Amino acid sequence: MAMKAFRIFAMRDCLAGHPIFYNGFGIVSVDAPLDLSPMNNHQRKTLTAIFSKPPPATIAWSEVESLIKALGGKITHSQGSKVRIDLHGISLNIHSPHPQKEVKHYAVRLLREFLKKAGVEP
Repeated sequence: MAMKAFRIFAMRDCLAGHPIFYNGFGIVSVDAPLDLSPMNNHQRKTLTAIFSKPPPATIAWSEVESLIKALGGKITHSQGSKVRIDLHGISLNIHSPHPQKEVKHYAVRLLREFLKKAGVEP
């Protein structure tokens, strides 16, 4: 009976988007949702735009960088346009747009999935 309740609890929290961690004793620890208070209104609008369907074609790369930094993430530029984004233990390798400044649709989809995995949603 306890195991069934344990599975229901875990499934409910997975569906809510909270990361779940199991220890060896069957105890579940659920991370609380991220505190989005350090973001300003411009960063909140960028986050909402990333999660909108279909995403707008006017999201500038500088806005994405600002959002990631406000969430406590780290952006590392390497050769050419390669960029690595690290946020709460999750990484994403992506290309920054060039020569234009707007992020491509496929990159917005990748960013959306990356932010969901990191526990960030508007």
